[in-house]
Amino acid sequence: MIMSNFFYDRQTLYELQIFSEDGNGSSSISNLYNHVSTEGGKDKLTHFFRKPLNKLTEIEERQEVIKYFINTLSKVEFPVIQNQMDAIEIYYYSKAPVIIASKGIFSILESLYIRTLKSKSYFSIYKGGVQANLIFLGKIKLLCSQILREDTPEKLKSIINILYNFLETKEISEAIKQIEEKQEPSFVSLLKLDKLFRDDKKDEYTVFMDSVYELDLYFSLSKAITKNKFTFPIFNDITNGIKIKGLYHPFITKPITNNFEFKPNKNFVFLTGPNMAGKTTILKSLGVSLYLAHLGIGVPCEEMNLNVFNGLYTSLNTEDNLTKGYSYFYSEVLRVKNIAKSLHKSNKMLIIFDELFKGTNVKDAFDGSLLVVDGLTNWNNNFFILSSHLLELGRELMKYPMVQFQHFSCSVDNNKPVFTYKLEQGLSDERIGLLIIKNEGIPELLKKQ
Repeated sequence: MIMSNFFYDRQTLYELQIFSEDGNGSSSISNLYNHVSTEGGKDKLTHFFRKPLNKLTEIEERQEVIKYFINTLSKVEFPVIQNQMDAIEIYYYSKAPVIIASKGIFSILESLYIRTLKSKSYFSIYKGGVQANLIFLGKIKLLCSQILREDTPEKLKSIINILYNFLETKEISEAIKQIEEKQEPSFVSLLKLDKLFRDDKKDEYTVFMDSVYELDLYFSLSKAITKNKFTFPIFNDITNGIKIKGLYHPFITKPITNNFEFKPNKNFVFLTGPNMAGKTTILKSLGVSLYLAHLGIGVPCEEMNLNVFNGLYTSLNTEDNLTKGYSYFYSEVLRVKNIAKSLHKSNKMLIIFDELFKGTNVKDAFDGSLLVVDGLTNWNNNFFILSSHLLELGRELMKYPMVQFQHFSCSVDNNKPVFTYKLEQGLSDERIGLLIIKNEGIPELLKKQ
């Protein structure tokens, strides 16, 4: 379990592809928002995506900052690219000795020693590093002046104030001014600044850099939302959980959008439809959108209204565990057990199931699914969606007033399935699995010549 105010687990992150399986960021939801310019910004992005919120004030505060970047700072760029940042960080973490003496004859003697006996180290670390850092600080100072206005959100103002507190230190401010006026700082001044950066104000500089990385993160998020034309969700207490218009999955190039909602007093959706019709895609789209909404960022849809949720769990593609000796079916059972335990930790959670008990026979799958659904209907402060091919289960669930039925359909044209990928009301009894098997020529391939 990943401890957070908003409950979820690693399997949910994996199934929704919030992070990439190989760890390099490709083919992941978080990578869609990755436009950072620094390694520190990249770390911030990863941490950000692991911390969805469940407090309305915090979500709206985060939205306010990102909207400010999009609407007010759309023409402002983060002023430092990765290789420039690398050079600054190499300097800052250099093992070259910091000059201990700070004034008088000792400073002069030490400076002469370094200049004469360690000239290579001097030029690459002290002179080059300090000057590059001063140029960088000057760019950040200019950025702060571009960001700070009367209407700047308070959360963003607090970040800028941290940056200004460091930049307005007398020695640093004077040195930045010299660089801006294209004046060459003296050798002794550079050594003093080096001591200031890497010794006297090392802690303050670390806090300063952390705030720089946070700005990099916000620039990245705002660029991604603008580029992908994502929409900020609206949180309120009017909707009955979730109501979405134009929902789609961001990995699909030309998606067909759908509307989705939990109707009043119906907190359970039973989803049916033939293979390949779109059931798993909409389940993932819904889970991704809810997760992103609680991060305070834009989501892939036209409109989204929802209440604040306290957690999200999915069971989309549970795998067997050969190391522990678990079969596929037993892994499914354990997944349902873990989700059932989560219901005791908090209410107002969304639970998404893509089939139940696929790893056993049809009779046990039916009986087990009915048993689970019957139990889930007791938790009326949570929301559930279950996709299934068990039409008989759907008919049995019609006696539960809190269950609503939705489906995807298809037609057959010239012996080939045609999918609409549009969500409709009611149950579906369409089955095209055998048709797909035949269309792939499997019976012919299995004939012995």
